[in-house]
Amino acid sequence: MLGLVAANGVVIAKKDGDNWAHVMITNPSPFDMISVHQGTVYRRVAVLESTGGRGLVESDYLLLEEEKKNGKNTGVFKVYRGSKSQEMRVRIARVWI
Repeated sequence: MLGLVAANGVVIAKKDGDNWAHVMITNPSPFDMISVHQGTVYRRVAVLESTGGRGLVESDYLLLEEEKKNGKNTGVFKVYRGSKSQEMRVRIARVWI
């Protein structure tokens, strides 16, 4: 599961400035998925998300990089959102059923 984060790296619960809370669910893949974006190879994740006006949308997200602070991983990732052709910052959490 992915959650949109605010500038401070905290998942947005309702609204932060112009950004509304947004969660995305990943679809497990039986094999490693990769894609090329601007000449670089990235891990690709199949995502199901609800988008305003379009309802449920399946989209591929690329994991571009994990942000670091003082040389340490922060748990915040920059991803490329295929459905909107834009980059965004998210936290990724594993959900066990």
